Amino acid sequence: MFKVTEISQIAAVVKDIYKAMDNYWKILGWGPWAIYTFAPPVLEEMTINGRGIPYSMKLALYAVGNVQFELIEPISGPNLYKKQLDTVGEGLHHWACYGPPIGHAPITDYDTLHKHQDELLRNGLSISQTGKFDDVRYYYYNSEPVLGGAIYETGFIGPMREPEEMYDPSAKGIEPPEFKVTEVSQLAVVVKDLYKAMDGYNRILGWGPWDIYTFAPPNLEEMNIGGEEIPYSMKLALYQVGSIQYELIEPIGGPNLYKKQLETKGEGLHHLACYGPIKNYDTLHKHQDELKANGLSVSQSGKFDDVRYYYYNSEPVLGGVIYETGFIGPMRGPEAKYPPQK
Repeated sequence: MFKVTEISQIAAVVKDIYKAMDNYWKILGWGPWAIYTFAPPVLEEMTINGRGIPYSMKLALYAVGNVQFELIEPISGPNLYKKQLDTVGEGLHHWACYGPPIGHAPITDYDTLHKHQDELLRNGLSISQTGKFDDVRYYYYNSEPVLGGAIYETGFIGPMREPEEMYDPSAKGIEPPEFKVTEVSQLAVVVKDLYKAMDGYNRILGWGPWDIYTFAPPNLEEMNIGGEEIPYSMKLALYQVGSIQYELIEPIGGPNLYKKQLETKGEGLHHLACYGPIKNYDTLHKHQDELKANGLSVSQSGKFDDVRYYYYNSEPVLGGVIYETGFIGPMRGPEAKYPPQK
């Protein structure tokens, strides 16, 4: 009944929010950041798995094109953010669907929100964490078992106070790159079972049909892992959610970043990518030169038709987040769609 038509927010959990903001500014050109402290008594209606439990966190927000990027540093109390730091460390934490003013999703009133929530509950999802800040209400769902390890958040954004600080790293003399990343093109999830994950997203969020590809030699070329030519393969499913391509990845063979995540952290959000503003190879190489000048190196790469992709070892500086960039040229059509089309 309610189909999620956009990703409004992508969030990462970090240990040091100011260090992360400085690095996102220096490497991707993201900033200034709006900073909030979410803590009692301003933060209300806090629950963890249905129980009223107080907690607090520091947030930094920046709009990247049509999506709000959020950095979260937990301060006190048990919460999902502290749980991630304690178990798998920094990194991408959740994505969210909201309505205005941070998005154009169809959640424009509480009746629509409650309708969506009723459907989530009917699909077996329960609320794992909630809170209210001014007229902002947010709800995290225990969606990991059915959405390939991804935590889904929804809620309603009403009037909210001004940020306590607008943090501009340039005031400290930190220079941004010449090439600023102005949009998030792709958000990806590593899964154990591609078809099970596609079925979950289709049933719960209304996503589909998915375009399915197998990336494997000989069609997958120029494969490189940490500077070595090493073959690998994976199964992909792609679906366009508003301005962002959502990607599911099931590793098949060879060592690769996806298999590494499954072995060390399990299923879940894996990377975010910027492709959109890169219209030619000169622009790509300029961006890559700046990444290299900031100490980042390519951890995995490959070529499929005229699509070239490069993952960078950005986790130490971007709060555990893997950053991908590349160039999208002509590519063959999908080998299959799911659900199958009549």
